[in-house]
Amino acid sequence: MTGLEGLVLLRPEWLAALPLVALLAWLAMRGRRALSGWGAVIAPEFLRFLEGRGQVLRPRGLGIALPFAAVAGLAALALTGPATRQHDAPALRNLDVVFLLVDLSRSMTEGGSLDDVKAAAAQLLGEVGTRPVALGLYGSEAYLVSPPTSDPALLAPTLAVLDGETLPGAGSRTDRALALAQEVLGAANAQAGDVIVLTDGAGLGPEATHLARALDAGGTRVSAVYIAPRAAPYGMPGPDRAALLALTEAGGGRLADAEDSAALSRLIRGGGRPAASGAAASLLFADHGRWLLWPALLPALMLFRRRARG
Repeated sequence: MTGLEGLVLLRPEWLAALPLVALLAWLAMRGRRALSGWGAVIAPEFLRFLEGRGQVLRPRGLGIALPFAAVAGLAALALTGPATRQHDAPALRNLDVVFLLVDLSRSMTEGGSLDDVKAAAAQLLGEVGTRPVALGLYGSEAYLVSPPTSDPALLAPTLAVLDGETLPGAGSRTDRALALAQEVLGAANAQAGDVIVLTDGAGLGPEATHLARALDAGGTRVSAVYIAPRAAPYGMPGPDRAALLALTEAGGGRLADAEDSAALSRLIRGGGRPAASGAAASLLFADHGRWLLWPALLPALMLFRRRARG
């Protein structure tokens, strides 16, 4: 999400225009004082004579700069497309899906790092913006908890109650989790996506690397969150960050540590931008940008007021 809760920007790239508007306004006001030095050494009558002949142009300065900056700034904000989801919007799931795969093997649940898993997953859910998000859990087998949904808040209660008894059996088959993601995304006709694996990297094998490479070839990036264990459960394989890095390299994604909030944010492709665009966005979201154009009319009128000549 961008800004207030429930409010997203359909075209956040227009925020880049705001510094430019501020710069132009500053230059205009600075130009207003460009003749102040000449005014101290030239008689006012002679200066007006030169202006009358068009040889000196006195900048309009503050009279234009502030109204122009207000109009341009409000227009830029309107073009960002501040929007809220329409309650009667259709469920479009074939867009840019984020698929979270959470490792609940013994090395994760008994290693004292389950709280880190929940915190990292919660942050990722907060970063998805308007993109559909799916959730899967895996140990020796992989299970689909939720197909792609446009409301990530629905997944928060599930994440909150995860523990060592959630899944049966023992083991950590990341390859089966990736196969599940590939199957679900294929069935949803997802155009692109991000698969993010939350694990300590234990037990990774060539099968997982092969599936990550296949997902990347199909337009889905495979990234991972490294969950460092706080203890080493007896008889369990140790964490393997290097293997996890190799997995993300094969999947065209990134590796982030669970404690690195900034790195977690970068895992979500597009920085939270809405996956929907064009006609799809108009179905999913109500764009409120046009309402910002009404207050822009007042400073716009100041740009057309009659100015005294002299």
